[in-house]
Amino acid sequence: MGIIKIIWLLSLLGFLVVSLFVYATLPTNVTIISDANGYPTLFLARANFFYAVLALLVFFNAAILVLGRAIQFLPSYWLPVPQRVFWFQKENRARLYSRFAYWTKGLGFCANVFIIIAVVEIQKVNGQEMTLNLSFLYAVALGTLAIWAVLYYPVFGIWIKKLE
Repeated sequence: MGIIKIIWLLSLLGFLVVSLFVYATLPTNVTIISDANGYPTLFLARANFFYAVLALLVFFNAAILVLGRAIQFLPSYWLPVPQRVFWFQKENRARLYSRFAYWTKGLGFCANVFIIIAVVEIQKVNGQEMTLNLSFLYAVALGTLAIWAVLYYPVFGIWIKKLE
């Protein structure tokens, strides 16, 4: 499961690379929302946009890290996992904490991908010439999130003894 942590860290690095590239190519005032005629209805200064997106990324990733570690402080009867009786045993709690932390990092990866796609879409809205339609990436990111959510039950319910 260590690969998930590496992928999550790579998504953070990918965000940094993409956001710095986008920052360099954006106009001074960044259009966030425009009306039907293409006139901006909400815009931010380029630096404020960069810091707002960075703050959003930090908020989501911090929340996910806190969620991944908070399971340690829950009473056993509140454990949000299938096979609670198995995970209730003292010798299995460390494995549960480790798995849950990695699983939440997968959620962090999905959130990071959504934010990266949104930043690139903002770049596109601001007149940057892109011949590639990126809207399919939202479906890919949503599919990845759905697959990751479906894997929750097998990781904590079915494969409890096979995965370590």
